Amino acid sequence: MTERLPTNGAGATILHAVGILFFMATVAQAATEREQLIAAAPANFPPHYLLDSNGRPGGYAIDIMDRLAESAGLQVRYSVVPDWTAAMEVLRRGEVDLIPNLGITSDRSKHFDFTSPLETIALGLFVRAANTDIHSVNDLAGKTVAVVKHNSAVKWIKNHPQLKAHRVDNQEQALFALLSGEVEAMVYPVTVTWKMSAARGVDAHIRQAGLPLLEIKRAVAVRKGNRDLLNRLDQAVKRYTGSEHFRNTYTRWHARSQPFWTLERVLQYGGVVVTILMLLTVITMLRWRYRSILKLNRQLRTSLAERERAEAEIHKLKEQLELVNRRPIQTDSGAEHGATNSL
Repeated sequence: MTERLPTNGAGATILHAVGILFFMATVAQAATEREQLIAAAPANFPPHYLLDSNGRPGGYAIDIMDRLAESAGLQVRYSVVPDWTAAMEVLRRGEVDLIPNLGITSDRSKHFDFTSPLETIALGLFVRAANTDIHSVNDLAGKTVAVVKHNSAVKWIKNHPQLKAHRVDNQEQALFALLSGEVEAMVYPVTVTWKMSAARGVDAHIRQAGLPLLEIKRAVAVRKGNRDLLNRLDQAVKRYTGSEHFRNTYTRWHARSQPFWTLERVLQYGGVVVTILMLLTVITMLRWRYRSILKLNRQLRTSLAERERAEAEIHKLKEQLELVNRRPIQTDSGAEHGATNSL
């Protein structure tokens, strides 16, 4: 007996399933063949680096690095470190392969190689919102300014000997040293300061004084001398920074959080409140008018009833008077008044 071959429909289904399995196997093999890299991720530097509720790193730098790794045929695993000092130290010792986003300075370039820039951020001068005396660096002579260790602000403040530097370990210490009055000002990256202060709910208590102090370019940092990795990532950066995905990612993470009560919302909700108040006023007036009319109607009905009673009394008195007038009047002799006397 000859075997029955599968019908055309069944054969197509089998071929389709085989194709899917082959594709999945190819993808898995390609992922396995990707070079495995470790990246240092500081725990708290929003919007570039931040941790979710499960302690997983995220942020602008992580999103960008994932895209660059995919483009360069790499796989990246993130090692969370406490701060920038730790991040640069583990990269310097070779414990990690790269830092996804690091400011480029002459000192750091001695230890690390950098790709083409991914962004430019500005250092800003921040003071308490209630401070009306400080408007620029020119107003800081003799005053104490908080800067974070290993941040570009440290080098900046060395060029301003008229200022007193107050070095702290991280950005939160700098922010709350400013808010507590321990220092008169703080120098730190603008976008990071606004994101950090908004996350703590204190952004309304600080303000940026004057224009940005300087700009810092940021890029992927790799171990010194790892030219192959540097070239692969640099080519990926150059391809990526002109894409729409890059523009959308940059905008999503760097847009400054707006306070709820913006001028537009104040005008919008103010108009609604005014309209509601006007409606309540009109309703109140109509209600008062209605109650006034009801009161007047009651008074009018009462007056009409009293008038009807008075008219009834008058009519009754008039009838009684007419009866009296029609009744004959008798004299003393008993004869009717008006009768003729007999002769």
